[in-house]
Amino acid sequence: MNTTSQSTTPLGRFVQDNIFYIGAVAEFVTMDYLTKFFAELYLANGKTIAVISNYFSLTVSHNSKIAFSLPISGKLVAFITPLLLAVIIYLVKKTCDTSNKITKIALVFVISGTLGNFIDRIWHGYVIDFLSPSFFPSFNLADAYLTIGVLILVAANKWIVKSSEFTD
Repeated sequence: MNTTSQSTTPLGRFVQDNIFYIGAVAEFVTMDYLTKFFAELYLANGKTIAVISNYFSLTVSHNSKIAFSLPISGKLVAFITPLLLAVIIYLVKKTCDTSNKITKIALVFVISGTLGNFIDRIWHGYVIDFLSPSFFPSFNLADAYLTIGVLILVAANKWIVKSSEFTD
């Protein structure tokens, strides 16, 4: 009888190999949720806290649209989001070295951001934004995670490309 703790199923191996990254996603989604919860709690009834006068404030807004406040139905976004995430992961797996830690970290950010806003849409029908620069639409941690993840993927893709995709 095999008493080793090594899983023989593909899912079990995936979890064992990526437990750090799975934990990081859970932590990031939790931080996103908690910041939105406290923003709603302490910034209720239109209260605003100026962090840097005339440049950056904390103000809760409910965004039923998608990125940069583009007008698309919340129900459509809730349907499209998992599909879009699957396409992004597929494209990353096809074009990047997904065994590389930088790519995995980028995916942690992308998945965390997507899940954070997806959970908002499912629970509330909108996304809770509270970070309000004067020069840009309001956003939240999930939006920042997505941006950071995409920037890392773009930057890393210049240096970390699967050898089968590399042609000179």
